[in-house]
Amino acid sequence: MKKSMRPLLVLLALLPLGAAEPVAPSVAVWDPGVGCIAERFTIDTAWLDRVAGWIAAAGLPTCRLTTAEIAAGPAPARIPVLVMPGDTVPRGAIPALMAYAESGGVLVALAARLPFTTAIAPAGAAGWAVDPPAPKFAWEVPTLREALGIRYLYQPALHDQGLAHTPTPLLLRYLPGAQPVRRRLPHSWLCGMPDGAGSTGFHPLMDSRRVDGQAVIPAMYVARFGRRTAVVATQPEWTGAAPQQPWWPQCEGTVQALARLALDLAAGTVALDPADAIHLAPTQAAPEPLLGRPAGTGVDPDGAEPVARFGRFDGTGWELGPPAAAPGRTVLAAGVPLPRRLDPGAEVEAPLPELGAGPLFLRVRLAFCASDAALAVAVGGRGILAEQFIAHDLQGASNHSVETARQAVEIGRIAFIPPGAAGTLVLGNPGREPVWLDALQIERRPRPAPPVLVGFNTGMGLSFPDRACALPAGAGRGWGAFRADARLRLVGPPGDPGRWALLDRQVERAVALGAPLHLLLSECPPWMASEDSRRVSLARKRPHIAVPRLELWTAMLEELVPRYRDRVAAWEVGNEVDIAQFWIGTPAQYAELWRATWPLLQRLDPGKPVFTAGLASQGEAVVEALDEAGALRQATWIANHCYAAQTPMWERGNGRLEGMLYNRGVATPIHANEQGFPWCNAEWFSGPPDWTPQRQAAAVDIGLARLMAAGHVRVSVFHAGGDDHPYGCIDAAGVPRPAYRVVEDYLALGGPDARRLDAGMVAADGGLLRGIYVAASSRGDGTATLVVNPCESPTAARAVLLRVPLPAAGAWRAVADGAPLPCQVLAGPGPAWAEIGLTVARRSVVSLLPPP
Repeated sequence: MKKSMRPLLVLLALLPLGAAEPVAPSVAVWDPGVGCIAERFTIDTAWLDRVAGWIAAAGLPTCRLTTAEIAAGPAPARIPVLVMPGDTVPRGAIPALMAYAESGGVLVALAARLPFTTAIAPAGAAGWAVDPPAPKFAWEVPTLREALGIRYLYQPALHDQGLAHTPTPLLLRYLPGAQPVRRRLPHSWLCGMPDGAGSTGFHPLMDSRRVDGQAVIPAMYVARFGRRTAVVATQPEWTGAAPQQPWWPQCEGTVQALARLALDLAAGTVALDPADAIHLAPTQAAPEPLLGRPAGTGVDPDGAEPVARFGRFDGTGWELGPPAAAPGRTVLAAGVPLPRRLDPGAEVEAPLPELGAGPLFLRVRLAFCASDAALAVAVGGRGILAEQFIAHDLQGASNHSVETARQAVEIGRIAFIPPGAAGTLVLGNPGREPVWLDALQIERRPRPAPPVLVGFNTGMGLSFPDRACALPAGAGRGWGAFRADARLRLVGPPGDPGRWALLDRQVERAVALGAPLHLLLSECPPWMASEDSRRVSLARKRPHIAVPRLELWTAMLEELVPRYRDRVAAWEVGNEVDIAQFWIGTPAQYAELWRATWPLLQRLDPGKPVFTAGLASQGEAVVEALDEAGALRQATWIANHCYAAQTPMWERGNGRLEGMLYNRGVATPIHANEQGFPWCNAEWFSGPPDWTPQRQAAAVDIGLARLMAAGHVRVSVFHAGGDDHPYGCIDAAGVPRPAYRVVEDYLALGGPDARRLDAGMVAADGGLLRGIYVAASSRGDGTATLVVNPCESPTAARAVLLRVPLPAAGAWRAVADGAPLPCQVLAGPGPAWAEIGLTVARRSVVSLLPPP
């Protein structure tokens, strides 16, 4: 029985078949009876009610079919169109749906990235569940989808490439107001069946193209295979399964248009023109690295002043020249762009303008896909950079949904150029795999380099007031930051006299460590949750991930911020809002939260850093929503959590996000404020080989070395510990694990006035360096600290030459592990610099001390 509160006319239109005989062929909308929110799917009965109401409001005869009625086999003569939600299909109804489609009935799949793929079955109080629940992926049933001519191939490199979506004449016939959409929308790789006999391909309604103009699966389309026909809308935003967006304000009209189209397809009154069809093959080549984004305007990284620039720093290589594919040197004339790709053995020479006074630095941003790609750069005949890169296999489970496997790694390198360089720039690839270029420049610095910040996250022992933690007061002195979760679920409702008691204790314990406190404003207490998100979060058994009601959220912050601002060094707004484990809302809802929070923090605690929620997946949707909300330019930092499956390629996540930001013309710095490894098998980190304290230390060593060598100097490791939690760097007895000693060396780069120092490092013998990384900082008194780390070096020891710019000449001294190092101070027509000799066999902290 339908809800009695519905208007009578809608009630009559939506009655099931058994209650009233339709007077005309009807559009049927599935009535699942009960809804369900599960890990793999959602059955939203309220949305299906709206869909049915919209179709009825368009004057189309409409009815509802229960699962049993579908399984009994609807007759296409009476029910020519059947609307189903998403990627799911009741397993018991599959034979009937196959027969229905074969008999000429048209299936409409809404919010369906992989239509009719996840088999489900009634599950009592739980509503619905995947069928069968085990083994893994046994519920994936492609039978109906493939009967419609839709084949799915797991091709991560081809996913999520659709950027330009254009309404076709076929859609405009039914939805005249449809407008083009230009934004990256997620999609899987769908193509035609191997035997194309009987398939007319995909007939686009919203034609979708990637940056280079090649077709991908349309965002809305008609699929026909023999007599079987389906109308598919891939994104939940098209038809109201997700909150309506400004870029697509016509969800109701779209549902009505698709219903009308489906009725005409069933009646044969609209023809599908074969010339309009798209035939997608399984072998389409993925875009080249950096060419999956559109060309951007570019940025000036760190506000540096380019003296000579090649490329835009826009996260792409579109403005560069054709690849240098042949071995040997190519001499470029002035004004000719560098090639966007350097194949093995290729080398190019380009003239440089007069460089002028220094100090000068080389900055290059590049991408590689495989180990043994390399880049060597010389300026004026002097080698500045020569490195062979290492890639790790990024496949496997992780704590985010983005596909990391087989994607390019985007990195930067910055190195000091000693005075006297002039004439030409020579760069080449002396490796065995290609490298791709975003941009390269020689620059000077009109303002100081970025501050260095190395710190820790809180452990579970300090995450809740009633848990024990072995970290004593003052343990964090020397840390650049301590990121602590405010756990807003602990805050009582307005009027509760003890509403702040638990959070007071939480903050006091964090402050007692003695490190600058970065307070994470995340979680939602039950009394603050919006109704819809409360329902969803309770179904997921994680009520604290609900979306707050903004008026209650801001009222709470009006009290919270003044209460703690004297003890807080920086504010973070939310946590991992791009995965449903920590945020049930949409990107647009997080953007609304930011718009409400940022001006409030500016007013209540002016001058403090405010940064966005750390991103777990570096997904385009959240970045786009933050850009539209103005957050990317308002934030002091963009927080990022750059896990990379089980590998230590932390720079991969930061490089990916940096490329997205640069592509949007945003140069806001990134703060990598959560990433780490466990000391025992846990969650996504499991053997073989088993995780041990030694493996944790080795992985943290590589992760930090690679991340900071790429110029990312705001890093917090997950996490300090002081408990038995798998990720802790200090155990429950307060004893540091080996991983803490790794971080301790990098903590030496920090300090109140520490700033990134872009030293240079080359092999003493002029060859390639592989797996040896350097990060450095300087302080106001001129003291420099360098961490030289051979964590992935294939040789037991390697002699390197470090070049460090100096504020003045004099008798500077270099020391490592208490022993002096060869240090030569050189001065020319420009600034002085030191050349330090070091044979590096283990991670070494080098101090460069000013003259006595």
